[in-house]
Amino acid sequence: MTLSFVLSVVLTVLVGSLLTGFAPGGFSAAWSDPVLESALAAIALVAFAVGAATGAYSRRPPAGTPSGPEPGETGAWELTRSLDRLLREERRIERRLRADPPPEPGEATVLRGKLEETRGRRAVLEQEREEAYAR
Repeated sequence: MTLSFVLSVVLTVLVGSLLTGFAPGGFSAAWSDPVLESALAAIALVAFAVGAATGAYSRRPPAGTPSGPEPGETGAWELTRSLDRLLREERRIERRLRADPPPEPGEATVLRGKLEETRGRRAVLEQEREEAYAR
């Protein structure tokens, strides 16, 4: 966004400086001068036409663009989301185990089992992530 703003100001200054030397009938060097506005509009239309001609506004990705992970593979984004979800679940179970009043003995046993299962799944996913980073 910053780059587009800076480039638009630079382009306006460049076009304005060109117009001061070559504009027929003179150029008042004001931001709202109709000659400057017309020149910038023409540049914008030409740039849009070039983009349309080169396929910049196509709804399909260009050929050779990777479409995502292969079937059965987990991408880095999905893997990170799964790790975050498991970590939240682990913390939720730990809070419930430390809660006041404490859970019933049977419920505490079930919660500890879920906690160990969650930690195991998280360890497997962390191992997958480390292997993916190593590749």
